[in-house]
Amino acid sequence: MEEGNLSYPNGRYIVDFEPGEDRRSFVLMHQVEGAPLINRLIEDQHASYVCVVSSPVSGYRETHIAGQSQQEVQWELDDLGEPPLFTPMIVCTRTCQLTLECERDGIHKIWDDLVVDFKAGSRLAVANVIQLRSSILQMLSMRKRDDLKEGTFFVDFETEPFLFVVNLSSGLHKFLRFAREERSRPHIMIHIVSACLALLQREFPSAEGEEGWKNDRSLNGLHNELNYHGIPGWGEDGFSPERAATILYPHKVPVDDQIENHG
Repeated sequence: MEEGNLSYPNGRYIVDFEPGEDRRSFVLMHQVEGAPLINRLIEDQHASYVCVVSSPVSGYRETHIAGQSQQEVQWELDDLGEPPLFTPMIVCTRTCQLTLECERDGIHKIWDDLVVDFKAGSRLAVANVIQLRSSILQMLSMRKRDDLKEGTFFVDFETEPFLFVVNLSSGLHKFLRFAREERSRPHIMIHIVSACLALLQREFPSAEGEEGWKNDRSLNGLHNELNYHGIPGWGEDGFSPERAATILYPHKVPVDDQIENHG
């Protein structure tokens, strides 16, 4: 089951994913709908959830296997030469032979009553490849600092690989980690992004030389991301950290009848 394949007329393979806070992990949530055959193979332990992590530039490729639909995938940044590619799939793990039934298995009628050999390693469902972009949010390392006054933060950085180190008061750190649905969280994150971009403007204005940002693959990717959105680089004339941050992540103003009436 994959995009363009009609073997499961009502089948859907849905993959949701959430990046980890350490830029070295991902949580994937696999879900199969309208394909009872695949679900049955998983329940009978004849199939497993799989995610292939790869980096064409470095030749890195690793296959992660899980028995549960929620799968955590980890990798080593030092092994990769670029943001990795993720290919989620469901793979047959045991060889078996089945007689297919259209109504029971959710398959197309052309497969009805056929005897099919499922070989170990056969791909039963394949999702679209997920490609991480060099988003600034992927470059953040959130760290709790008990010595900071409540409600405050400051941004520093580490190299090899490059990371923005966001030092947060304990309460602010807890809020950003757990209160994901609160309205104020996105506004705080935009403030943090603005501070990170201001740091680049201050500490890494030049692209060339030993200390130039072109020596770091993540900063190169971030610079390309800014250009994609029509934003000048942090070492160029006209760069504004707060404007760049709000172009990348615009503030969402809630609709309010009283505000509209004053318009």
